[in-house]
Amino acid sequence: VNVTEVSDINGEIRTGTAIPGTYNVTFTKPGYVTYVMNNVVFTPGVVDTFNIRMYSSNTVGLTGNTSNALSSNDIPGVQVMFSSPNNTYNFVSDANGNFFNCSVVSGDYEIAAAAWGYDGICFTDSIYPANSAVNFQMTPGYYDDFTFDLGWSVQTTASTGAWERGEPQGTTNSSIQANPEFDVNGDCTDQCYITGNAGGSASQDDVDGGATVLTSPVFNLTGYFDPWIHYSRWFFNDGGSGAPNDSLVISLTNGVTTTVLETVVA
Repeated sequence: VNVTEVSDINGEIRTGTAIPGTYNVTFTKPGYVTYVMNNVVFTPGVVDTFNIRMYSSNTVGLTGNTSNALSSNDIPGVQVMFSSPNNTYNFVSDANGNFFNCSVVSGDYEIAAAAWGYDGICFTDSIYPANSAVNFQMTPGYYDDFTFDLGWSVQTTASTGAWERGEPQGTTNSSIQANPEFDVNGDCTDQCYITGNAGGSASQDDVDGGATVLTSPVFNLTGYFDPWIHYSRWFFNDGGSGAPNDSLVISLTNGVTTTVLETVVA
């Protein structure tokens, strides 16, 4: 079923269909970016109201700055991303903490910024000519949800299943989730570190033939009062022809002394 209507002089549309179901609704106008609403469910007797903001397809000059929220000093080397279904822009702030692009398409974006030694920032906003300057005030601290590559290193002796950063590809073993399909709730994007991420069967890219080690960049907690370390992890150890004997070991080291925080075996 296809229904086409044109908005009136006030930008209003009133329309409907006699056949209920799930539809994709598309809003178009010459000179504007097409706006699509997917999987809209129309139910008999229910009036749905949508307020749509459309943006000129003309590009805008995007500018921004990254600075320390406590000292106001500029921060160089901050990774910044503006992402939408149609466009993604990546920046690294320069020596003065600035970034810019003269040809960013107007629209709604998921916006993220991160640098090692600072809390990450993630929010949504609309970029258009009157709102084309985005500044990030970064709070000192250590946080990484792996939206960006902030310098973790991988060493491995395993033949398969080395740590890698990406969107997790879910696998199951006897209908039990082996590798998760989604990143942990609350992260900015769907990126995380996984031991093997080929998808397919649970045994296709699991850790075999050795070990794989993921190490963070160095972080300095001098001056922190009562610091805590928080992390999220997933571990699955089952299947195969023999007794499962894998483990996940999480440790903290200063280069001389290593302390095991947790050993997961099941």
